[in-house]
Amino acid sequence: MRRSDVSKAALYHGDRYDAVPVGFYGAFLGTRDDLANVMVWILPRYSRPRRSWMMIDAPAGCIALDDKQHVLLVLLAPLVPQDDEEDDLLVRVERASAEGARRWPGRTVHLAVAVAGMLSQRTEMLLSARRIWILDRNWIVRNVSEWGMESMVRPLFDEVDDGRQDPFGPAYEAMTRQRSAAATPEPAPEEDTAQVHYGQIYLLDGEGDLPHFDLAQTTSVGIIGAEPGAALMMTGLHTGTVGFKVSVHDHDPAPDLDGYDDVVEVSFESRDGTASLVGWAGEYSRDLPPLPAGPGTYRLRYHTRGMDAAAAAEHSDVPIDEYLLQIWPAPPSPAVTLKRTSQQRAYWQDRR
Repeated sequence: MRRSDVSKAALYHGDRYDAVPVGFYGAFLGTRDDLANVMVWILPRYSRPRRSWMMIDAPAGCIALDDKQHVLLVLLAPLVPQDDEEDDLLVRVERASAEGARRWPGRTVHLAVAVAGMLSQRTEMLLSARRIWILDRNWIVRNVSEWGMESMVRPLFDEVDDGRQDPFGPAYEAMTRQRSAAATPEPAPEEDTAQVHYGQIYLLDGEGDLPHFDLAQTTSVGIIGAEPGAALMMTGLHTGTVGFKVSVHDHDPAPDLDGYDDVVEVSFESRDGTASLVGWAGEYSRDLPPLPAGPGTYRLRYHTRGMDAAAAAEHSDVPIDEYLLQIWPAPPSPAVTLKRTSQQRAYWQDRR
């Protein structure tokens, strides 16, 4: 196997960290240690700003990160499971989850699966339904590329699983993204965009944990749901960059019914007077201005535009769908729909 530019990473072996050369082998699928090296390099750089992760001892076949309150337990799957092996992966996930709960009873354990390739749609759906973060080939390529380490990407994925050359594999995809980015206009300001995964994004107060996917189905409007400290909003795009503006007010700012396809409202309780926009598994985070009335109940008005086109595209590094979230103090009141246009909006409301 070929080696390219060599970086250093620390691989945890129970009682020590070993500084090992991360060769990022051509086929990459030879050992679980290869995949562990990559994840150990990425995850500490990727963790959300409000947390400071430390590598800790983990069950066999996993790596784990700890921030004293939460544990991120990553199951390593260096060989992409075939159709008849998917159930075995799910069994391993259940065992890892049970072991994590046993080892860290006083902490919230978040489970992820790191896979050197792409899972089938069925497997991805089953894992997503269990709120399991999937760190697949595209996630690895995107994050390594964003940090300017393309030299790690090319030797990592230049070959398919059986070792044959794959001219349209992830290395090709990474190169295509770079060329496309160079040819596109200047990106929108960071405060006007957000990163989404699995078609969802969250609003959290300082005490809130990541909500369950089903939260959006607890209200009559379908695309946004709330519980104390957390709200979950659906997006049309599955994975990538969306336009997302948030405005905080001390009074009702009035909806923009002409500028958006769908407009809905729900009530939201902030327990500490703060709020952040947070992505799937905390992979993205944007702090918002302090809420004007401090702790208490607020109204969320969620505007959506372009959900149908984004849902058809599934993945995009430039915004296709756009959102506006208005926040202001208001007493609790039922969820309402002010405007309903898109098929995606109808789908999520009818699905409820």
